[in-house]
Amino acid sequence: TSSINEGDIVTGGKTIILTMTDDVWIQYSADLTAGGTVTSSGDNPPNETDDNAFDGNYFSKWLVFTATGWIQYRFAASATHLVIAYAITSGNDEPTRDPKDWTLQGSNNGTDWTTVDTVTTESFASRNLRKVFVCDTPGSTAYEYFRLNVTANNGAAGLLQLSELEL
Repeated sequence: TSSINEGDIVTGGKTIILTMTDDVWIQYSADLTAGGTVTSSGDNPPNETDDNAFDGNYFSKWLVFTATGWIQYRFAASATHLVIAYAITSGNDEPTRDPKDWTLQGSNNGTDWTTVDTVTTESFASRNLRKVFVCDTPGSTAYEYFRLNVTANNGAAGLLQLSELEL
């Protein structure tokens, strides 16, 4: 028997983020993305497109020919969700293309954005490595849109990639 602690991640097909509220374990299952709309600052068709970031396949990827960029997801049928954690999976080849600094932002109109998490100086130790990030300030607002705005990669000149973004 193993103990469960606040913040533990339990796997079994889905990621579960556990938090303690009033002595009760609350679980949040990840990846809410299905059937929504993906847009980005650019991609590399036909094989490294922005849709790949939300296809559930850690071995496909989104690649853009800039060192910075953004990718956003709009939930289907104008649904809104409170995202308290998200996962990013690194790309399959060059670690210098991975995101290093970014913000995760939420919006209900696709124009006005609220930052729910900020990450700086992140690196991925291996290829196709999945890391879970708990939002700094998830608040109590559910959003229709979420955007990952990458402001720096890990050093590649003019290339940014990730394999998966799970909300």
